Amino acid sequence: MKKLTILICTLLFSALSFSQSFVEKEFHEMLPDLGGDVIIKKIQYDIVGEKAFSSFYIDVPEPGNYYLYLWLCPTRLADGTFSVYDVLVNDTPVGRIKPTVSDWQSISLDTGKKICLSEGASRISIVGEIPDIPNVEFVRLSTDAGKAEMLMREHIRQNYNYLG
Repeated sequence: MKKLTILICTLLFSALSFSQSFVEKEFHEMLPDLGGDVIIKKIQYDIVGEKAFSSFYIDVPEPGNYYLYLWLCPTRLADGTFSVYDVLVNDTPVGRIKPTVSDWQSISLDTGKKICLSEGASRISIVGEIPDIPNVEFVRLSTDAGKAEMLMREHIRQNYNYLG
């Protein structure tokens, strides 16, 4: 009986140590303009090793350089600072997100630069360290910086009663 218990515990621990994944599509299907100049197809949350990924699968209608804004609620760390998140486009690092306040916020890459996207399917991943899974509800992209921020603020104003 003791060997069976040890075997069961070992199998359960092994199963928990493998990658885990969760996909959400309905929210973005109900709000097709949420992505701005791109279409968000789905968001997938993955845990791989010590990393947690919030990945947005998008359809880009036109190739080009896009400004990226995220609707994010960061994690406050024990020392009072906030988690810093890496941003990847199709597994290529493009910058970081460095929140300085708590609560939900519209935030862009620390570099303020555009990201280059090809026409068709792309994936934007926000990466954190376990146990912090990046809490990003949606991304918004536009080829025009003012339009990207304005679209983000308008959506927030209409749907969350933030920003007045």
